[in-house]
Amino acid sequence: MVLFVPVFLELRRLAGRGLFATATTVVGLVRAACSMAQISIDIVVGTLAADHEAMRGMWADIRSVPGVNLVVYTLAPVLLYLALLVMFCQLALVRAVPVWRAVAVVCAVLVSLLGLDAPPAVGLLLCVGLAPFPRRADSPATEHN
Repeated sequence: MVLFVPVFLELRRLAGRGLFATATTVVGLVRAACSMAQISIDIVVGTLAADHEAMRGMWADIRSVPGVNLVVYTLAPVLLYLALLVMFCQLALVRAVPVWRAVAVVCAVLVSLLGLDAPPAVGLLLCVGLAPFPRRADSPATEHN
């Protein structure tokens, strides 16, 4: 999830750093932060619990905290895919990325809806869409070199 920070920052740069691109980037970064919180909770619960029954009790306690279940476990998983979908559609519309990259990301989002057996296909499609972007000669990053 930490690696999505530079990904979203680069997507924002490609989109022109406008308000819409910045808002989409923030949504993606919030999702990454929530995911890191979820992973941390799972690791701590798994480490501290003596058995599966204790784990269920600890998770029930954590999820009973107002907002945690909604934000960390329900909305956050959707935000990454939503942010990627919106960002890549925007980038394809302004021709900042080839349409095939946006199609790969859209397919990844759609395949993710299939359930828990889909992550390998989702990962492969995201790799296709997020493969390193070649720097354009007219990009702001290369003008100052």
